[in-house]
Amino acid sequence: MTQSKRWPALLIVLQSLIYAFGDVIAKRIYPGHSLSLMLTIRYLMASGALAIMMGRRGLELLRRTPLRVWLPPGIFMALSCISAQFALAHTAVTNMAFLRSLTALLTPLLALLIFRRKYRLWHVWLQLLVLAGLYLLCAKGGLSAFGLGDAVALFSALMNASSLVFSERASHSMDAAVLAVGQAFCCFVFCFCWFLASGDQPDALTLPAWIGLAYLAFGCTAAGFILQNAALRRLPSRSIAMVQCSYPVITSALSFFFLGELLAPAGIAGAAIILVCVFLESFLQDKPVQKMSAR
Repeated sequence: MTQSKRWPALLIVLQSLIYAFGDVIAKRIYPGHSLSLMLTIRYLMASGALAIMMGRRGLELLRRTPLRVWLPPGIFMALSCISAQFALAHTAVTNMAFLRSLTALLTPLLALLIFRRKYRLWHVWLQLLVLAGLYLLCAKGGLSAFGLGDAVALFSALMNASSLVFSERASHSMDAAVLAVGQAFCCFVFCFCWFLASGDQPDALTLPAWIGLAYLAFGCTAAGFILQNAALRRLPSRSIAMVQCSYPVITSALSFFFLGELLAPAGIAGAAIILVCVFLESFLQDKPVQKMSAR
């Protein structure tokens, strides 16, 4: 793989590392507070930080960009984030991790259906192997009963895949940070509407909660969105979705170092399969990313 394709894959690995730490923080600060309020504050902070970083020129570029370019990835990103949080509250963590990772399979299918982007047969085999590895890593032999939370997790995977596909198209005509502003703002609007509809009352946040929200806003949201959008300029959404499968592997590693949680043999085998497939997907030669146009 050329150097121009290697560094975008590393950006997604860095994004996965940031998100893995964010999971640990979110589990500590979200309980006891209104989830819709916490997410509203998180995306408001992220939108404000990105707007300040881009300045008036960046906001003017966003205003001049047609809504059809940046609004679809923003909406799909918002729906993905909200549904993921809802699913996590209504299903087992292992179910959520496995079902949400189906993004790796759904992304190339959506790219094929919407933008007629074909991909090679060996990509299909790698994706199936990754799904097998995710099953071993997350489920360790069996998922619990399928319920409402699992259905929403599947919906979240579909929305995440849609966001990747449309963000890839937008990234060819927009700066990565400018696109991130639009995505974060859409997340804020949806979460704020969720908060208003929920009828939850604002509550006081402790200093550790504010520090945690700052990391989630500036690290996971602002930096995470920019890293993903920058990578999408060089790698297809299919490859991005595959590399993002390193996320549950990194989470498992952090759980070992910080929480003392050990993987079962099946989990270790699954992690090994995922890492091998991600390496092959990221470093095998492929055709350069081409601009896409909808039907």
